[in-house]
Amino acid sequence: MSSVPPKRTADRQFLPIRHRAPDPEPALFEAWIQLGRARESADEHRAAASAFRRALVIRPDCSSTWLELGRAENSTGDAASALSAFRRAAELRPESVEAWNSLGSIYQQLGRVTEAVKCYRQSLTIRRDLFEVWSNLGSAYLDLERLDSAVEAYRQALGLEPQRYEAWFNLAFVEAEGRQFEAAAFDYSRATELRPDSAETWYNLGNVYAEIERLPDAVAAYRHAVRISDRDVEAWNNLGNALVRLQHRNEGIRCYERALALAPEFDPAWNNLGVALDEVGEMDEAIRAFSSALDGQPRVPTYLLNQASALARTGRRSEAAKHLERALSVEPRMAGLLGGFPEFRGLLRGPEIRPEFD
Repeated sequence: MSSVPPKRTADRQFLPIRHRAPDPEPALFEAWIQLGRARESADEHRAAASAFRRALVIRPDCSSTWLELGRAENSTGDAASALSAFRRAAELRPESVEAWNSLGSIYQQLGRVTEAVKCYRQSLTIRRDLFEVWSNLGSAYLDLERLDSAVEAYRQALGLEPQRYEAWFNLAFVEAEGRQFEAAAFDYSRATELRPDSAETWYNLGNVYAEIERLPDAVAAYRHAVRISDRDVEAWNNLGNALVRLQHRNEGIRCYERALALAPEFDPAWNNLGVALDEVGEMDEAIRAFSSALDGQPRVPTYLLNQASALARTGRRSEAAKHLERALSVEPRMAGLLGGFPEFRGLLRGPEIRPEFD
C-alpha cells in the first residue's frame, strides 16, 4: 500500500509588525522655516516669503511664521500683503507685543497713523518697558503733529535706554518743531555726545542755536558739521548766515561761495551772498548774486525785494520798480509792510531799504 503523502500547508509569510510612520509635517514645516530664514538673510525676500507661505500651509496657526512672512513681504515692497500677515499674527496671538508693534509699523508706513497709534498703545498695555515701541509711538505722534505726546513718548523711551542716540535726536527734533529751542539745544547736544561724528546732528544743533541767538555756538556747531561732511551745502550756507550776523561778513561770503561751488543752483546761497556783498558795499556783485538767485526762483518775493533795493540804491530806478512790482504781484500782503515807507515804494534811497536773508 502506498503511503499518502502528508498534506502540505502553504508557506506562511509573516509581514513585519507595522509601526506608525513618523508624521513628516513637523520636519517639513521646520525645513521651510529654515529655508525662508536663509533666503531672508541673503536678501532674497520673494523666495523667503514663498518659503514662509509653504510653511503656513502646514501650520496655518503659527503666529511667529505669520510675523516672518510679514517682514519678508514688506521687504519686497508689498505692504498690503505684509499688513494682512501682521494682522493675522496679532489675531492668533493677541498677547504678542511683537505682533502689535509690527502691525503698527506697517499701518504707519501706509499712512494709517491713527491705527498705528492704537497698535503701539496695545503693545504697551501688554508691556511698558520696550524702547522700540515707545520710540515708534513718538514717531507716529510726530506724524500726527501731536508734538506734546511725541515728546512724552520719546522721554519714556529714554527713561528705558538713556544711551540711545536716535531717541535724543528725535526728541530734539520734535522740540524744535514745537519751537522749544532751549530744550532742543540741550537734547541735540546730548545726541552729539553719543554720536560726535553725525554731521546732521551738529547741523540741527547749529540751527536751534541760531534761533535763540546763540550765534557763536551756532558757528561752532556748523563748523563741526562741515568738518565731518565738507560737501553739505546747507551747512555752509547757514554757517555763512551766522557769521554775517556776527559781522564777520567776509568770512560769511567765503562760506556762501563754498556752498555755490558745490551746488551752483542753490538759490538761497546766491541770495545770501548778495546780502553780504551789499553790506560790504560791493553793489555790482550783489546785484549779480541776486540775479542768479532769481534765475532759479524768479517769483520769490524776498529775492525780488532785495534786488529792487540794490538797484534803487545804485540809480537803476526803472529796473528796481519792475522788481518791486513783481514782488507785490507775488505777495500782495507785502504792500502792508511797505505802507509806512513811501520812500521805499518810490524807490528813494533810504536806510529803511535793507536786504533780507533767506
